[in-house]
Amino acid sequence: MSLPPPPAAPAAPAGDAAPSASASPFAAAAPADPGARRRLALQAAFLVLLAAAVYAVAVPGELVFDDVAIVKGNPRIKAPFDFSALFLSPYWKGEAYRPLAMFLFWCDYHVYRLHSYGYHLTNLALYGLNVVLAFLLARRLLPEPRAAWIAGLLFAVLPAHAEPVASIAQRDALLAFGGYALAWLLYLRGDAPGLVGALVAYFFALLGKEDAGTLPAALLLGDWLLGRIRDPRSAAAAAGRFAAFLVPLAAYLLLRRWVLGELGAGDRRYFQDATYLVVLLTMARFILRHDLPGLTTGFGLSCDYVRPSLPDVAPGDLLAWVELAALAAVALAAAASFARRRGPVACGLCLILLTALPTSNLVLRIWALGAQRYMYLPSLGWCLALAALLAGLRARRAAVGAGLEIAVVVLYGLTAASEAAIWRNPDTLYGAMLARTPDNTNAMFNLAWHRHQHGERAEAERLYRRVAELNPEDVLPDVHLALLRLEEGKLDAALEHYRHAQGKGLRERELPWLGAADVLRRQGKMAEARVCLEQAFKEAPDAAEPWQRLGEMQVEEGNLAEAEASLRRALKLDPDRLAALSQLAALLRRRGAGAEALRWAETATVSAPDYPPAWNDLGLAREAVGEFAAAEAAYRRALELDPDWPPAWQNLGVLLLNKLQRAAEAAEALDEALRREPGLHEARLQLGLAYARMGRMPVARELWMEYLKAVGDDPAHAAGAAFAREALRKLGDGK
Repeated sequence: MSLPPPPAAPAAPAGDAAPSASASPFAAAAPADPGARRRLALQAAFLVLLAAAVYAVAVPGELVFDDVAIVKGNPRIKAPFDFSALFLSPYWKGEAYRPLAMFLFWCDYHVYRLHSYGYHLTNLALYGLNVVLAFLLARRLLPEPRAAWIAGLLFAVLPAHAEPVASIAQRDALLAFGGYALAWLLYLRGDAPGLVGALVAYFFALLGKEDAGTLPAALLLGDWLLGRIRDPRSAAAAAGRFAAFLVPLAAYLLLRRWVLGELGAGDRRYFQDATYLVVLLTMARFILRHDLPGLTTGFGLSCDYVRPSLPDVAPGDLLAWVELAALAAVALAAAASFARRRGPVACGLCLILLTALPTSNLVLRIWALGAQRYMYLPSLGWCLALAALLAGLRARRAAVGAGLEIAVVVLYGLTAASEAAIWRNPDTLYGAMLARTPDNTNAMFNLAWHRHQHGERAEAERLYRRVAELNPEDVLPDVHLALLRLEEGKLDAALEHYRHAQGKGLRERELPWLGAADVLRRQGKMAEARVCLEQAFKEAPDAAEPWQRLGEMQVEEGNLAEAEASLRRALKLDPDRLAALSQLAALLRRRGAGAEALRWAETATVSAPDYPPAWNDLGLAREAVGEFAAAEAAYRRALELDPDWPPAWQNLGVLLLNKLQRAAEAAEALDEALRREPGLHEARLQLGLAYARMGRMPVARELWMEYLKAVGDDPAHAAGAAFAREALRKLGDGK
């Protein structure tokens, strides 16, 4: 499991003893001897390969949970580079400031578009870099190379890292850790360039995620551990160094305040109105029952704890006081031991407590009770402490210590791979979330939508209604129940659900208004539909969907120029909005702008390469500019993706018949279209023409007569009906 240990270091006490200070603080991380450097490089490479082997299971994963919003539904990363949108905007709507992650998402999108594997590869590369940084930092903080090596192995395979690695949206945690560890290493160089580099790295760590704010206190721990603080004089020098870190911290806080309008977590807070005592007791229970077991064993810690994941603990709960006392005793014991002996085990435990503070709800209130990703930065302290303990055991009982090291690394690795695999698809992820937090409305709703998309309508409805019971202010259950009613053709029932959701919630408030506008439009109540659409614009003035819906309404009203402008506005806000792309391409074809229509259709196939309607639209666009062979290829690609999709069969048949003069193949395609959807009147008309060209007049006559009977006096088919009557007249059967 491990490489041979590095060359023996000068004798140092094992276990909880402190390493001695050196003239060159960075020397342990970068040995001067060429042979030692090669060994260090090999060790680093091995750790990267080990981490990749464990977490590569996440690379084929789909976009799930927060990934959908931060990648697929994020217009900022899809647009041309805009510094303000990427670096001076919130990470989520109105909350969190993490511009470094947003910029990397922009880079990924312009390389991989919506292919999720590329984003996962970037996460895996960042994680590999973090593993190396953690290993190098362990070499500086732990008393012997063997212990640092074990710390590197543990960090590479720790199961608590599954969410930051496997969830694309949690890349911010990877970036924050990378800047944090790099800043610490540069600081340990002990010279002016190192300090300057540390300050820059610290600022970028903060731009990754606000969790990195604890670095100055961590540096204090490290200086105490390494003996750099020994007397009042050295303490004063350390205070000067730490004061320098207030500059990037203040710059970040001012920037965050300017972008978000506040320093906190926005409107959403888990403990919205709870007293501090209730927060303290509840968090003590959560830390002991979830955070610490999840960090140390890898089992049972979920990525999402929303109300009511864990009921608030009342002050009268005696067990909660026992839990709080136990947690306080551990913290005080670790602090006292570290202050007295300056040992790495106690230092690691103190580092866990320190780095967990920003997400503990004890310093500031955040939106969640807890999450697996919140353990990523604290995991460095755990790996340092556990590696020091294992090294101490190995020094006393070599065989037992070595066996235990291998067992822990193997067990962690297997558990980590299992945890990462959970993120590969919606079923496994949301199933695991509900198993760990049975009343998690986020997981429940996402699982309901997944079931809905796969035709499991009864189960989807049950889950939607359960979400509505648990969170009555959420607009999404009613919106999606309305979608179920629309699929059943029950417009009034759908409208009732939309009306029930209007005015609710903090987010997606525009959706019930958009849905109601759509239903009213179908019912011919255009004035009422416009009122709802205007309200949707008030709720979300910068959203793409209201503009798309407005464009659809303007097309129906015949205001084609206005419709085109609305659809262009929608696509400016969200360049990958497939419905708007399709509608704009159709409008452009309609007014003869075939070349531009083709560009938009090509954009749709790049954005959604596995979406059959996008390829069908591309076929229509290529046909409009005379690229008939390419149009055929596009239609056939649509049918490869969905062989049962009638419009593509019809369009292929019409192309083969009228442009490529291949009547027999056209007849086969048109027949396939009618077999799947008998109500395609145009396909029946064209199939009659195909049989006529093949000389099979009786069949053609029968098809044209069926066509005329089906369309009657429908003005939409007036031209086709005139053609069929003239053809029948020439055959002697027309009136």
